[in-house]
Amino acid sequence: LKVQGDTRFQCEDGALQFDAADGLSLKTGETLQMDAARIDASAHKAKLLIGELSAVGRRWHAVLGSVSLVGNLLETLVERVTQHATNSVRRVSHLEQVHCGEMDLRADKNLSVRGRNTLIKGDELVKVDGDQIHLG
Repeated sequence: LKVQGDTRFQCEDGALQFDAADGLSLKTGETLQMDAARIDASAHKAKLLIGELSAVGRRWHAVLGSVSLVGNLLETLVERVTQHATNSVRRVSHLEQVHCGEMDLRADKNLSVRGRNTLIKGDELVKVDGDQIHLG
């Protein structure tokens, strides 16, 4: 099928379905536009190669067995971050910096702060409270 100029396929009543045994290809030099009340896609594997991606939505829900992100920069700007994990490990090769109004670190058992040099400084007060305090 070869046509010249704008062409429209329209089903007045019912659905339009394309079946191909060896693949289906859609190609355009300009914009590929889809408009639907709902889009369902199912595949054994999926691959997207996109030069620049913008996505706007009200909610994103994902259930995944494993997630890997590889990149040069990750920036997040959110009102609140909540994370729940059995174990959490983070390695930073240079500087990790947290700046906040207040910080509360709690551990049910032990809290360990270690470094070649460990500095604790309070502009107004440094308080150490415990049944036993060992220095040195």
